[in-house]
Parts: sequence; C-alpha cells; structure tokens
Amino acid sequence: MSSNTRVLLAQLAEIAAELAGGAGPDSPTLAMEETHELARAVDLLQAAVVARVGRVDAEKAAQAWGYPSTSAWLRQTCRIRRGQAAERVTVARQLRRLPATEKLFAAGELGYAHTAAVRHAVKHYNREVAEQAEDILLDLAREGSVEDVAKAGGHLRRVLDPDGSNKDDERGFDRRWLSIADLLDGKSHFEGIFDPEMTACLKSALDPLAKPAGTDDPRTREQRYADALYTLIRGRQQSHMSVVVDLDTLTGGDTPGILPGGHAISAADARRIAENAGLSRVIVGPGSVPLDVGREQRLVTPAIRRALEVRDRTCVVNGCDIPAALCEADHVTPWTLGGETSLANTVLACGFHHKWKTRHPDQVQITHHPDGRITYRIPRPGHWPP
Repeated sequence: MSSNTRVLLAQLAEIAAELAGGAGPDSPTLAMEETHELARAVDLLQAAVVARVGRVDAEKAAQAWGYPSTSAWLRQTCRIRRGQAAERVTVARQLRRLPATEKLFAAGELGYAHTAAVRHAVKHYNREVAEQAEDILLDLAREGSVEDVAKAGGHLRRVLDPDGSNKDDERGFDRRWLSIADLLDGKSHFEGIFDPEMTACLKSALDPLAKPAGTDDPRTREQRYADALYTLIRGRQQSHMSVVVDLDTLTGGDTPGILPGGHAISAADARRIAENAGLSRVIVGPGSVPLDVGREQRLVTPAIRRALEVRDRTCVVNGCDIPAALCEADHVTPWTLGGETSLANTVLACGFHHKWKTRHPDQVQITHHPDGRITYRIPRPGHWPP
C-alpha cells in the first residue's frame, strides 16, 4: 500500500467515525439531504472496492494466499455474506468488458446498484452484444430506477437473444419451490420462490386484500399478507391478473406479453394465459400510448381504467411505486372545475397522494409528457416549488 493511500484511508476512517458517532442533523429535512450525499459517497467507495477486487481477481492473488477463490477471500476478509462477495467479484469481472459503465461508476455518476443491474443484464452476451446493450441501459440508468434497468435488461434479452431468453424462462420455472414446515405447536413456516408469472398471479390476488384497514391498523405488512392469504383461501375469491399483449402476439407473433409491474413473459406464455382468460381491448397509438376511450361522465369507465393501468402502471407521483391496481383514478383538472373524464385528463394516484393533491391542489407540479403520460411532483417538506 502506498503511503499516500494509507494516509487517505486513515483520514477516511476518522471522517466515517465522526459521522457515525456524531449528534446527527438538526432536522428531518437535513437528514434527508445528508442521506443522499452519504449514499453517493458510499457508491464511490464501492467503486474503489470493486476496482481493487478486480485487480486481486485478475491476478488470482487470493489463491496465492491460500484462499479457494476471490469470493471466499472477500467474504472472510470483509465479513460479508456469500452472495454479497460473489456479486462484487462478478461486477468486477464484467466491468472489464463494460468500459463506459466502469468509467461512470468510478466517477460517481452511476451508483453500485445500477452498475450491478447493468452487469446482470449483459452477463450472457459476448463483448460486441454486451456493448450494444450497455449503451441502451446506461441511457436509461441516468434517470430510471434500478428496477427499470433490470426490466429493460429482460426486454433486451428477449430481443437480442430470444433463444437464450426462453432458456432463462425454463431455468426460472425449474427453480420454483414452496416449503411448508409444520411446527410443534400446530403453526407452520412458509418459504419459497415463484417465477414471474406465478408471482404476478399471487400478488394480484393478495395485494387488494392486504391493504391496511385505515391509518390505525396495528398489523405489520407481513401480518396483513398472512391474513390476506387466509381470506383468499377461505373465500376462494377469483383473482384477476392483467397481461398486456399485442394482437400480433395473440395471432402467433413473437412480441412478449407484459405483466403488472413491467416484467415480460414469452409470447407463448401470453397466448397460453389468454386461452382461459377474458380479453379486453385497449387501442394504442404511437409509442404504445393508449388512446382516449372515455365519454363525458364523472366516474372513469372500465375502459378508461384499463387504459390508465396500461399507461401509468404505478402511482404517477415521482418516486411512488404503488401498483396501478391499487391506485385511484384522479382528474388532473377536477371535474368540479370543468375537467373532462377522459384519458387525457385522468391519472392513477395511490390513496395517500390522491388525498394529498385534493388537499393541496396548488402545491402539485403537473407535467404533461410528449408521449401522453402525465406525472405529478410534490415538494420536499418546507420547499416550494419542488
């Protein structure tokens, strides 16, 4: 270790200790701002760690010191979980063939989670295809969430390597399992992994039943889901899951279907589901933006509701990920002020943000995007405009 690096690490340890042991910020707003800055600093440190792990791995230095692998060395040295160590090693290896991602990561312009998502999305490609996918994913990563990058990676996999994507589906389905372990007192412990289609079916059935019963509901999220499963089984309610498909897909095309939340399924799976499902038509225009399907009335029609779920997918407030199925339809310009009940004047907002907009209509920043989407933005506490 160079003397300069040793000095920097000593200073870093002192700064980290002072931040961890200090009194902390004076207000929640300041805490939010400091959390953002600290997270960015942690990402830069992760970049430094990954760069050094890459050097150790490339030269097999860990094996020279008697460790079975770089991952084993990292796990024991840093005292982290096996999966965390394996991910860091894999990210380090993939960055050798992703120069643009490596540069942005080292500069602090791309966080560790986004870097890992890009790495995962291109892991099956050769270098040429990986670089093509990298450009697309990095454009998305600059503004999109980690989940957005992961979903886009899945879509690219189906476009760039459909055969490999189908094999991924098969492997994912083969990994499904559910364990119900009986306990001595008559209770049981559930644990398992479902593939995306099974997950979408289960969540579409449980989510509406697991909502809090008012703001004073004392149950935890886990308890509410346990109660929802029991209610579902006892009541044998029929669940409804939306799968968005093109007409071309239903007639034999290869365009994948889209599950709630944006995950793609193969065209074959979409056709299989459609064989025993009700079909609802939503006409879309350029860019897959649903066209107006409403008529002049106060409440949204089922047709408008379906189109909103296709377009919005989640609550339209920036940063809110409440699924569309659990959101409420909101008039952008209120009905009482002359607003139409049409797709162009309605959005989906979660119950909390719908109520917030109703109470603070002058503090919501409304953006009409060129592709037809509408988003809301609310101010940070004590700040306006947002």
